[in-house]
Amino acid sequence: MGTVVGVAFLLGFGEVEAYEEVTVTDGGTLTGQVTLDGAVPKPKGYNLTTLPDPLYCGRISDGQGWRILQPFQVGPAGEFRELVVYL
Repeated sequence: MGTVVGVAFLLGFGEVEAYEEVTVTDGGTLTGQVTLDGAVPKPKGYNLTTLPDPLYCGRISDGQGWRILQPFQVGPAGEFRELVVYL
């Protein structure tokens, strides 16, 4: 593992190039709506008894040791709600 890290460093993977800031004079705007085509996936359940933290886990538990997480919200017409889209 140490050899791989050393070789990656020597090849320049450890360096970060600076970027140059430019003024955009003809920028644009994206508008639209993102919708889900199909059924909304079932929420995922995470067992909180694996690595318990009573102070935190007690606030997010369903009362039976599980945290139920719906990864996103979808409205009745399939539109995503409370979502950030980035390119």
